[in-house]
Amino acid sequence: MNTLIICEGPSDQILLSYYLCKRYNLSWKKDLDLLPGMPPGTPQPALYANDEHSLVIMPAGSVTQLAHTLRCALDTLKKNTPAWTFSNLILLFDHDSDKESTQLLSDFSSSVRSFSPTAADLRPQVLMACEIELAFGEFLTLNLMPLPLPEHGDGALETFLFNELSQHSENELLCAESSAFIERLLELKAQGCNFPYLHTRRLQVKAPLSVFFAVFSPERVFEKMDCLLRSIPWEEYLKHNRAFRLFDRFFSASQAE
Repeated sequence: MNTLIICEGPSDQILLSYYLCKRYNLSWKKDLDLLPGMPPGTPQPALYANDEHSLVIMPAGSVTQLAHTLRCALDTLKKNTPAWTFSNLILLFDHDSDKESTQLLSDFSSSVRSFSPTAADLRPQVLMACEIELAFGEFLTLNLMPLPLPEHGDGALETFLFNELSQHSENELLCAESSAFIERLLELKAQGCNFPYLHTRRLQVKAPLSVFFAVFSPERVFEKMDCLLRSIPWEEYLKHNRAFRLFDRFFSASQAE
């Protein structure tokens, strides 16, 4: 493979695969076995490819498993496992807060230095090269880039997608009302009303997008999230987004639609 993307969960994998396959003419090839050391029940990674590139998107299962997944991937790379040879690695994660993102970047940097002792600290959206010693004394130059989303402010991938949707005139009213609805519920919850839902901040930042989908496509609201995500032409919404255009560094511009 050429590129490995480690992301938090299945919804990240769905969106990334949809967008990258559309933009760079990649296609799904097969699901892969979990890396050695990954906990049972972790979502399976998947392989995508075109004539020039191959890509694996690997969900870690949760934010707490991201650094562990990175170590498993680098350990497999170090052992020169034929099915797991990659030269580019992207770490995509939710920007829940400055403090949490800083801690994640520190954890990632420590994990990388376990395999490349002279590696510099990782920085958001900055491509860094480091040398990994493989089996039999060979060396490989690995290009790494952390990609927190949203690019500005706190939130999750769902926040990022919701913000992108809200930039288009046909979605402005629905996005505004979806946000207002969730804000009002949280106000009532704070006032002591009986509302045993959205009890964590992570759920609260994801909720406006769920409300959007419930109105955008009410007949499909009971479908799985992958069906709902695929109902939006993300390749059009995201084609001018600066963060997503960073993928052009890893995939040939000639392959982009």
